[in-house]
Amino acid sequence: MPVTAKFIPESIQLVPGAPTTLTLRLHNNEEAPQSVHLLTSRDLAEFVTLDVDTAAIESNQIFDIPVSIEIGPHVAAGTRQPAVELTSECGSATVTLAAEVVARSEHSVELSPLRSRGSMSGRHTVRVVNSGNVAVTVDLSPDTLDEEIT
Repeated sequence: MPVTAKFIPESIQLVPGAPTTLTLRLHNNEEAPQSVHLLTSRDLAEFVTLDVDTAAIESNQIFDIPVSIEIGPHVAAGTRQPAVELTSECGSATVTLAAEVVARSEHSVELSPLRSRGSMSGRHTVRVVNSGNVAVTVDLSPDTLDEEIT
């Protein structure tokens, strides 16, 4: 394909819930102008936003496209490779980005009800909500004598 593409920077770290911006740089190596259609694909495609989906690039011109990525809070930590597919009359190509999703450990614990309704047979529910993107281990221990808890 006569148009080359690369992400600037070529690798990034993504924090769940925090927007990240970068640039997709296109360069037309041909004598003739090129019209290039862009489409996000592969990992995290639903979180990648391109400012334009079609670029008209003159001969030997560089065309920068702003890109933003904002991943949700439950995207698992690890290495990802979001991509953009380029298509023109002269062919197609794919450019990928090395992205590392940062591990975020966050959780909450709730006791319900806070006070027992019965003097001898009070029942409680412990609710743990994991709002991070990694597994959480929670140790529960009573703050009373063991013989009082069943």
